[in-house]
Amino acid sequence: MELFLDWSFNPPESVPSMRQIEPDQFETLRRLVAIPSAYSQKEPIGDEVVIQNAIWEMLQETGTLPSKQFLKDGKRFNIIAKKGAPIERAKYVVMVYVHTDTIKKKEAWHGVTDYKLVRAGEFLHGIGVYDMKAGVMMLIDLLQTVNVPEGITLVGAFCAGEERDSDGIEKLMEWPDIHRVNIVLSPEIGTLGNDVAGNMIEQDNPKDIIVARPGNVKSLLTITAGDSHAFNTSQPDANEALRTAHNHLFAEFAKRGASGLQRNHVDLGIERLRERHIQTLDDDEGEFESVATGAQSKLTARIVPPSTIEEVRRWQQQALSSLMHTESWPDFGLQAEFTQFGMSYNPYVIRTDAPAIQPVIGAVNQCYGGYRFSAGKAVADGCYGHKNMNALRGINDPSSYTQYSIGGPRPPDQPVPVSYVPWLDIGPLGQGAHKKTERVYEESLVQLIAFYRTYLTRHLPEFLASHS
Repeated sequence: MELFLDWSFNPPESVPSMRQIEPDQFETLRRLVAIPSAYSQKEPIGDEVVIQNAIWEMLQETGTLPSKQFLKDGKRFNIIAKKGAPIERAKYVVMVYVHTDTIKKKEAWHGVTDYKLVRAGEFLHGIGVYDMKAGVMMLIDLLQTVNVPEGITLVGAFCAGEERDSDGIEKLMEWPDIHRVNIVLSPEIGTLGNDVAGNMIEQDNPKDIIVARPGNVKSLLTITAGDSHAFNTSQPDANEALRTAHNHLFAEFAKRGASGLQRNHVDLGIERLRERHIQTLDDDEGEFESVATGAQSKLTARIVPPSTIEEVRRWQQQALSSLMHTESWPDFGLQAEFTQFGMSYNPYVIRTDAPAIQPVIGAVNQCYGGYRFSAGKAVADGCYGHKNMNALRGINDPSSYTQYSIGGPRPPDQPVPVSYVPWLDIGPLGQGAHKKTERVYEESLVQLIAFYRTYLTRHLPEFLASHS
């Protein structure tokens, strides 16, 4: 198939050479890309099952101990593979986390890209190759080939459902040995975007280590109204009330920051409220057909510290109640309520002063020549995993497992808890996630494979020996 390649951007200067992945690594990635694996929490659910079965088959030859963890639907499942020391006797447990689902192919992409791995110059193209089947291949290769040092357990977590509601990582928190994990590394993409000149912000030298991400609060607003003739102008219908509610909520949301301004974070940027879906709900038994008796909208709020899911839900309920009172909605028979839909996520900035990060930095410096801590632009499973993994270790105070900003100083009376679990996203460079131009830099993937291997076999053992 002939592909149209989009060259309308400036590649980073940190990828000058043309090193390629090994033939067996290319074949593994080719097999992964060839399997459509769109998120499928709703029927039909076959795609994620197919790719998980393929990965399960690949892992049978790795000397690992894979197990399946079935999700609520009883068909889709996570895969957890262990290699190295028996986990109950391990001195240190490293989890490498990937999600195996991707976005769906759109009809408009026909003839442009497909479920086919294509090497074109310095890029590898194909649906899902960047987000994140290149990372999945890396983890499979690591489990197949690495000799895990004595006393260390490598855990590979292949989870479903990240692109929709993260039901895979939610289930992973129920794994009986999850409390034994000391650090989580993930080749999740950074998606830092481009600057005003079109240059990629994300780099491999210095290598961006993603240590922060925004949150996302999902809410369903439902408004109901009594039947009314269209010419009864004194009584708003549900659609009118929904428009009024949106105007009020958006205006108030923009005042939540300091001095009544939009809330802004030094690393994660501004908060934003968005309408994701609006629907009129018709009452088939209504006396009149000329007014809307029900309306519904899905709202999502991109949030940054210090906002939390709970705080935003309290705010939106208070704002809605205030509007209902001011507009005397109950007198007109208007009812409005917020409920939840899907998974919501808290923003986070990890404890960058955690000792467990030191060997990671050492391996990054060796393989990339330098590093910088950066904030990802998109929500990812780390938003759920970082908070909940530490909660399972009894660390529930946000001031203990997060910091306000990446470069912000820590008070001396807030040491890193001994059992703290950092979550670091270190992935390949790429472009076009969720687009027809999705591609990954092959040179960057080569470096990524070398980094994970170097961290596990050299820098982590040296760190553990010096801290024994």
